[in-house]
Order: sequence, then C-alpha cells, then structure tokens
Amino acid sequence: MRLSRFPSPPRLAVWLVKHLERYQTEHAINDDMNEVFTSIYRERGYRTACHWYWGQCLDALLKNIIFNLKWSFIMLKNYLKIAWRNLKRYKGYSFINIAGLAVGMAVFILIMIFVQYELSFDRYHKNADRIYRIAWKAETLPNPIAGAPLPLAPAMMEEYPEVISAARIFRWGRGEKLFLCGETNIHENLYYADPETFDVFSIPFIKGDPKTALNDPFSIILSKRIAEKYFGKEDPLGKVLTLKESSDWDQKENNDYVITGIFEEMPQNSHFVMDLIVPFNSLILSKRLGSSWEGGNNAVTYLLLDKKADPRDLDRKLFSILKKYRYTNAETAGDFKEKYFLQPLTSIHLDNYVTSHIASHYDVKYIYLYSAVAFLVLIIACINYINLTTARSIKRGKEVGIRKVVGARKTQLVKQFLSESFILVVVSLVVSLIAARLLLPYFNSITGRPLSFNPVENIHLFLGLIAVLFFVGFFSGSYPAFYISSIRPVSILSGKSLYNFKRFSLRNILVIAQFSITAILIISTLVVKNQLHFIQNKNMGFSKEQIIVSKIEENMKIRNNIEAVKETLKKNPNILAVCCSASLPNDIRWKPDLGGLPAKNPGEFVPVFVDIVDYDFVDVFEVEIIEGRNFSRDFPAEAEGAVLINESAAKACQWDSPIGKVFKIPGWDRRTVKITGIIKDFHAHSLHQPISPLFLGLSSTWKVYLSIKIDTVNIHETIDYIKNTLKEFTPNYPYEFQFFDEIFEKAYRTEQEMGNILSVFAFLSIFIGCLGLFGLMSFATEQRTKEIGIRKVLGASVKSIMSLLLKDTAKWVLIANVITWPLVYYLMHKWLQNFAYHISIHCWLFFLAIAITFGISVLTISYKVIQAASSNPVDSLRYE
Repeated sequence: MRLSRFPSPPRLAVWLVKHLERYQTEHAINDDMNEVFTSIYRERGYRTACHWYWGQCLDALLKNIIFNLKWSFIMLKNYLKIAWRNLKRYKGYSFINIAGLAVGMAVFILIMIFVQYELSFDRYHKNADRIYRIAWKAETLPNPIAGAPLPLAPAMMEEYPEVISAARIFRWGRGEKLFLCGETNIHENLYYADPETFDVFSIPFIKGDPKTALNDPFSIILSKRIAEKYFGKEDPLGKVLTLKESSDWDQKENNDYVITGIFEEMPQNSHFVMDLIVPFNSLILSKRLGSSWEGGNNAVTYLLLDKKADPRDLDRKLFSILKKYRYTNAETAGDFKEKYFLQPLTSIHLDNYVTSHIASHYDVKYIYLYSAVAFLVLIIACINYINLTTARSIKRGKEVGIRKVVGARKTQLVKQFLSESFILVVVSLVVSLIAARLLLPYFNSITGRPLSFNPVENIHLFLGLIAVLFFVGFFSGSYPAFYISSIRPVSILSGKSLYNFKRFSLRNILVIAQFSITAILIISTLVVKNQLHFIQNKNMGFSKEQIIVSKIEENMKIRNNIEAVKETLKKNPNILAVCCSASLPNDIRWKPDLGGLPAKNPGEFVPVFVDIVDYDFVDVFEVEIIEGRNFSRDFPAEAEGAVLINESAAKACQWDSPIGKVFKIPGWDRRTVKITGIIKDFHAHSLHQPISPLFLGLSSTWKVYLSIKIDTVNIHETIDYIKNTLKEFTPNYPYEFQFFDEIFEKAYRTEQEMGNILSVFAFLSIFIGCLGLFGLMSFATEQRTKEIGIRKVLGASVKSIMSLLLKDTAKWVLIANVITWPLVYYLMHKWLQNFAYHISIHCWLFFLAIAITFGISVLTISYKVIQAASSNPVDSLRYE
C-alpha cells in the first residue's frame, strides 16, 4: 500500500514541528515522524496516531522553550558582561553619557512631579467628577466670577432632583480673623460654609458630627492643623473662641463661638483650603450679606450632581430658576443681565479665566510649556548618547566585524548593543533619582510648591519612571544599535575608516538639533528676564519704594481711632506720610459693576474700577494730579463725597469739563459725589491688563490697608516705632508688615517662576550639550591625530589647527540658531501678548544667544583643541 493513501498528520502540528526543530533538517524530521505516524495508524487507528503526533509536537515545543530560555539567559549574561566591560573600559565616555542622561532624566522627573501636582488639584474628593461650581458673567466684567445669589443653592436642591447637595462657601475680605481663647490668640483665615459642604467635599471629621457641627450659628470647627497648633494634645471641643477686633457683629455677646468639631487638614492641592469654619447662616443673621435674590452674587456655590445627571442640561436650567425668582421679566436667556454657568471642580485650578476670591489659580499654558521644555532637555541627553555611541563605532568596528565573520546575526548584535544602552540608562536613572531627591527642596523653593518624591507610594510616578526608562533606553539605544550592527565586516577588516568628518551626516543633524533646543531655551530665558526687568523698572504711575503696608481690616480699634494712630505715627520724623485705603494701587479690588460714571449720553454709564481712600493716599503713593486738586480737609462737605478720576475715565465719559461735576454713583450707596481732580493714568492692575477707567473715592468707611511711607534712614528703628505705636492701641493684635515693593513683585510670581525655571533648564541643557560636545571633540581629535601631525610637519600653525577644529562647531552653532529664530520669535511673541505692556523682541537677543552658545562651546572644547594643536607631530607619526 502506498503512503499517500494514508491520512496525513494534523496540519497545525506539522507546522509547529517545522518551526520548532532547529538541529535536524526539515525533510528528515517529516519523514521520520510521518513513518511512525503511519505505523501507529495501521496498528491502532487514526485517533491514536494523531494523539501520538501531538504528543511529539508538544514535547518538542516544551524542549524548544526550555532551550530558548536557557540560551537567552546565557546570551543575556554574555551581553551584560560585555556591556559592563565596555563601560569600565571607556570610563570617560561612560561618565559623559551617564552624566548627560542623569541630568536630563532628573529634570524630567522633577517636572513630572510638578505637572502631576498641578493636575491633581481637587481630584482627591470622592465625587470630584460630579462636583461643579456656579460662575457668572456680566457685560461690564472682563472675566467671569465664581458666585451666585444666596438663595440659589437651597432652591436648586429643592427643585432639581439631579442636584444631590449644594453648599455655599464665603470668605469675608481677605479672610483673616482674630480669635481669643483664654490667653491664646488665634489669627487665621475664617470661612463661612453650609453643613452640606461635608456632603459635597470629602473632608473627613476627626471629632464631632459633620451633620450637626454647624447647626448652631455660633459654632465653629477647626482643622487638625489649627487644633494641634493652638491646643496641642488638649481636646478643644467645647472651648469658646471669642472673635476680637472685628466688625462681624455689633453685639459683644454674639462674638463667642463654641468649638463643635475637628476635621482633617485639607490637602494643599485644593483650590481653597479651610482651617476655621463657622456656619454660613451666621452671615445671614448678621445681615452683612443680602439674603434675597437681588442681594448680589456673594456666595461661592458648589453642586454635587447625581451620577446620571447631565451638567449641560442643568446648565440650561439655571436660566429657568433665575427667571422664576430673580429675572421675572426676562423672556429668553439673551435678556439676562448676567449669564450663569457650571464649572467642573477639576478644572477650577487651571482655569484662571474665572476669578474667585477664595480660589488659587494656575495657567495651564505653563504646564504645557514646562512639559515641553523637560521633554526637550531629555531629548538633548538622548542625542548626546546617540552621537557619542555612533562616533565610537570605529572602536567597536573590529569587534562587530569579527563577530559577524564567526556567524553572529544582526539581531544578536542589536540585542547586545541595546543591552549596553539599557545598562547605561538604568545606571543613569539611579543617579537621576538620587539627584532629583537632593534637588527637590531647591526646586520647591523655585516653584513655591510642597512637592514630594515618593515613587513607591505614588503609582503614577512609578509608572512614569518605568516609561522614562524604556523610552530613553529604546530612543537613545536603537539607532546606535542598528547602525553599528549594520557595519559590513569587509569595511572594517580591510582597514576602511567609518568616521567621515566631511559629510553632512545624521550625527551632525543631531548636533544641530541639540544646539537648536539649547538656543530656544537661551533666547526664551533672555526674553522672559527682559520682560521681568521691564516690569520691575517700568514707571507704574505710583511709588513702590519705602512704603510699609499692614492689614487693619479686622482691627476695629485701629480703624475707629485711625486719625489718632496717624498723628502718633507722624511724630516720628522718619515717617513721611500715612494713609488708609480699601485696595493697594497695584490691585484695585473693587469690581466695575460696583460703580459707574455717567457717560455723555443720558442713561449710560461707564464701568469703572473703584478704590476707597483717605486724604493722604495721593501723597503716600505719589500719584500725579494733572488737573484740579487733591482731596482737602479744608472742604469738610466733601469728606464722604469727593472723587478723583483718571485720564482714561475722563476720556471714556467724554465730558467737556469734568472738574466740579456732581453725580450719583449707583454701586456706592447711591451717594452724590463731586470730581475734585484728574489723576494721571497709573497701572491699577498687573501689566497683563490695559489701564482702565477708575476713580478714587474719599471716605472714612473702608479701611483695609494702612500704608506708611518712611525715610531711607534708620529703617529698623522706624519699623520698631510703627510696631510699638500700633501695639499701644491694640496690644494683643498680631500685626504683619510688608514692604509694598515686595507685594508688587508677588503679583508677577508666575512670571518670576517661569524665568527661574527656564534659567535652570537653559543652564542644564547647556551643561548636557557641553558634555556631549566635549566627548565628540575628544573623539574627533583622537581620530585626526595623524592628520594634525602631518599638517604641523608641513608648516601649519597652532592657530590654523585650532581654526580647523573649531570650524565645525561654529558652523553647527550658527545653523542651529538661524533655524530656531523664527520658531522662538513666534513662541515668545505669543507669550508677550499676555501682557498689555511688554518689551519688543530685538535682534540683539538672538545674536547674544549665538555668542553665548558659541562662547560656552569654545570654552568646553578649548582644552582638547589646544592639546591637539600643540601636540608634538613626532608622537602621532612615530609608527607611520
């Protein structure tokens, strides 16, 4: 009987056998197994034969797996051993590679921690994805504001079932209040909140019941931090805190608050952090806030929605409920005087478009910027490794050639060189982790963040480090591995050079890319630093120097005796002038909707910013009056009704003769005021905003800041005199003093942070680039030793040799800078558009970047260049 008449073995099993067996020919294996399969088929049948065939197949599979694992381990051990030997053999190049990669990864790690922190704001709340804040936008306001009418929160819980809970939070003024508990002064920020706050937010209680702790209007709850700070290990529950020096309540007996609960400290990555909380109802009972629908948008309102709720649908419903209770005559949403909308909790911190008096903000554009810069620095480090490894390929050429001659496949060589890359990257990562841990306190001081480095506890950080390891390992190791493994053995063993200095190779392109990134960072840093210098030295229209500022908003004894305080302070000859104001001149806190000036056309008003000041404000801050006169005590009738308007307000109102004009202010108690003078425009806000119409209103009502202009002599003695004088009026009040120029600089903290971070990154990118450049030049001079020797024998001078060696560096620097100029100009121009007043980007900044880059490059390689140019040609030509 012919073999072809018998059934064939299972096709899948046959295919597996063909691909698993390595040491016998495919034909022999098939013939032997087919013969046995046929024999079993004859004696026991087809099923038994198939079982036998599959058994042989699985046995071969198991042996093949064991074989591959064994030899893979042996080869890996061999790869690692060779890699380690090469690292030890070329210590200089290994150090340069490890240092460059370690610095790049350390920068990346620090920025990764920073970005993770900024993105983590408010996400620790259990229902963070279902919490929304209500904001409103008016036509007269440049930005929306977080706030809503006081009755809106309870009305939404009552009328909309998708609103599970709603909480109102408020902070009066700047928030600082003084409490007295026995002999202990507690001077902290105070918040007013509904009991529902603990339903909306995840704020665990340590002591007390969150459902009842704020039921009594005269109860107060403390954070764990405050309890430990002021009471230590003592249980504060039931103790009475007396609100001192505050205008919250007129009756003395209403100043006592009983501690009813202690809650866990809110994390710093919250857009607001509360430490002292009293019931929101206490504000309503004190009648300090209007509780009607027309009482203003004073309550920062948060909503917790049902899992199935659609926030966009609820956003539309806001019109319905406000039309029902507030705007009864509005027919459509377009008839609203104000627009209300929902803002997700997790977007609040990075959305600085919506302003709020209780929230901290950060611009998300800076997150993108720092992430991009950190990635670029990491790329520079990887380019260093690629360049140095490929440049050293000639050193490994004979090794690769011999391996290929004796039968090594390309895949094996790729594995070997990738193994070397990963060993070096692992070592670099360990060094970078140590560096990041050591540099974290300094980085925190630059950013002002409480960042921590704990990859074991932080799973996202741990996974990020793993991703960095594999990214850097493959990105920096892949090209050198494939490049070196593709070298033809005949090219090496025949003596051909692999290193071509003349061609425009990928290595040169990578060097140019490296210098381009460095040039971007240098020019960006120069632009930012120049803009900051412009801000610090620009004439803002008011004086910043030698002015001491103290908040007296809650110090009623000082406020009620302000004239006596001022007279006592002025007795010191080093105190030149004293004033009180509701806002400081660089940050007018009153909003345009609270005041308006009548325009030329009847019935129209010009929105203005308003600051309430006293007689001496103009003298303290040296605001220039260009027409009319300052406030004067010689005119008692003007004591509560005189205003100074700025030039922008005079132009906007289009009055023929503003001086002496009398009119009513709708948002300022509807009082009648008289314009006594026109002041020169000054920057009442940061330079991000253009100068807007504003007026300074004379009144003795609003006293938030006490500003004292002092002489430049005996400053410490003058400050001591100020402290002692204020202590005479209120001995127990904790005063805090700041110089106004320091307050002014804090307004540009984000820009200063950007300048500092870019400066550090630019320096580190230069450092990494210099390491790589030094390594490349060391290798280049080593390979051109004989050429240099011949040139010197033929009469070349040291100067000409140095010029020859520096020519490539100069070419790379010039090309890199010219390539980056359009890009960096566009990026910096876009950034400067955030400022209404900014510098121009001059050409000298770009040429300065070239000079810096080239100068540092020359200094970096000068040692090797001088050494090569000055070497004795006899040493290099001895064996020729």
